[in-house]
Amino acid sequence: MSSRHWFHFYLARFCRTLSLDGIAATQYRRAFAINPDFALAPASLGVLMAARGRYDEAVSAFREALAVDPANAETWFNLGYVQQRQGELDGAVESFRSAVKIDSALDRAWFGMGLIHRARNEPAKAVEVLKKAAALQPKNPHVLHELGMAYFALNNLDQVRKTIKQLSELDGRRSRALMRETGQLAEGGPRP
Repeated sequence: MSSRHWFHFYLARFCRTLSLDGIAATQYRRAFAINPDFALAPASLGVLMAARGRYDEAVSAFREALAVDPANAETWFNLGYVQQRQGELDGAVESFRSAVKIDSALDRAWFGMGLIHRARNEPAKAVEVLKKAAALQPKNPHVLHELGMAYFALNNLDQVRKTIKQLSELDGRRSRALMRETGQLAEGGPRP
């Protein structure tokens, strides 16, 4: 098989550096047309379309990539992210689940699921997946903040305070925000 698809792929990447996104999209499509087994081309096209806010085209491109390479956790995550942006929460959760089945260390997918469960007012499910995200990224203040809010929704104030304390060691501003939002103080913290 010819390697011409690589030429078009790298031309697309070069065009992206010059902000020539329309030409880049055309080159990704050409690369995939030349080699229909080249999942990287539609996956890259999907990222480009998502960055431009063209979510329907991004979903279509990610699905093309997954038809060729269904074991690509990153593409499943990207599909879930775009579905989440479109408000297709059921599809997003399924895509994130597919991603973590392939790569259980993909913390962004766990976090994405946690955000969806929080938005759906499913705090027990949110805690379950956000704990996995926090285990993978224990110093991520965004994950800890969301985990604290999920604990708060479950009325688990001991865990909220522990999370505030952990968060205070990483990000004082976000820790104070969590304290304000939950009306709690860190475990062993100062009392007013």
